[in-house]
Amino acid sequence: MSTPAGWYPDPSRRGRVRFWDGARWTSQYRPAVASTTVYAPPQTLPAVPNPGSVGGFVCSLIGVLFVALPIVCIPLTIVGIVLSSRRLRHVPFGTGRGITLWGLWLGIVGLAITVVIMVAAIPGAIQANF
Repeated sequence: MSTPAGWYPDPSRRGRVRFWDGARWTSQYRPAVASTTVYAPPQTLPAVPNPGSVGGFVCSLIGVLFVALPIVCIPLTIVGIVLSSRRLRHVPFGTGRGITLWGLWLGIVGLAITVVIMVAAIPGAIQANF
């Protein structure tokens, strides 16, 4: 594939451009125009949840939904807390950090409610069985 015709920097002299007709250099010259750089502001990324952040949130949410079943709630909320806290260190601000924090708080609250229910149920269980 050959270079298309157009104005290109002159290989024999700096500061000017020369016309290339697609096959050879012509005798047409003109001064090179300094290129102007246009400032473009940095593009902001949309706040899309980080895929790694969603796992902790989902585990914590499912754990909270099963708060009355400690055998389900405790492992799920602990996994949700661990995943969310690990991910929180690696998620930059503005890119899914909110869902990571929600996963962390849901896990903590779900675990706390389950522990409170278990502690409240212990006296009744002891009294009924002994």
